[in-house]
Amino acid sequence: DEAGGVDITRSPVLVVVGKGACDARHLPMFEELAGLLGGTIACSRAVVETGLLPYIRQVGQTGKTVAPKIYIGVGVSGAVQHLVGMQGSEKIIAINTDRHAPLVQIADYALIGDYQEIVPELIKGIKTRTLRGSAA
Repeated sequence: DEAGGVDITRSPVLVVVGKGACDARHLPMFEELAGLLGGTIACSRAVVETGLLPYIRQVGQTGKTVAPKIYIGVGVSGAVQHLVGMQGSEKIIAINTDRHAPLVQIADYALIGDYQEIVPELIKGIKTRTLRGSAA
C-alpha cells in the first residue's frame, strides 16, 4: 500500500470496513463502492488484527486520524478509539445491523440492516444516477 501511494488521510471519501463486515469475499464490493465515490477503503483495528487489511488502512487512535468529506462505516461498531480517529469527518454514514452501535448513534445517516444487501443497492443506485447524469 505504501508503495502504491495510498494515504487514507487524504481521501475525500472513505469506506471503512469494521469487524461486522470483515470478510475477504466482500472487499471487491467495498472497493467498488469507494471507487464510484472517488475514495478508498480503510478499516478498524479489528480488521487489521485479522490480517484482512494492512495497518496503513487503519482508522483510529492507534491508526490514522482522518477527516474525509464522507465517511461510510460498514459493520463498524464505533469503539471510542475508532471514533477519536474519525471525528473530523464531515458526513458520517453508518451501515450496521445494530441500531445501538456507537457509530450509528453519532452518524448523520444510518442504514440499519445487512451490508450484503445494502451495499449492492447503494452501488446500483450510484451507477444508475451516474448513467443518468452522463446522458444529460
